[in-house]
Amino acid sequence: MTDLMDLQRTLAAAAAGDAAALQALAETLYPRVRELVHRELQHDFRRRHRWILPLFSTRDVVHDVFAAVLRGLGSTR
Repeated sequence: MTDLMDLQRTLAAAAAGDAAALQALAETLYPRVRELVHRELQHDFRRRHRWILPLFSTRDVVHDVFAAVLRGLGSTR
């Protein structure tokens, strides 16, 4: 996905149930989303709530939420 139009087309296809479009979104967006969430967790949450660190990882949190968002794209039509 190189531009906004490609993203819009891919989102529309994914919302319509296109498995290739869902895969393209995951491959393109997941690394950046994981990076942003990790940075925010490091900046705020982990500093204030160190006790919870052993209970989850950024990857777990992002993966579960990101997967749920992708699964829910069809309900956005």
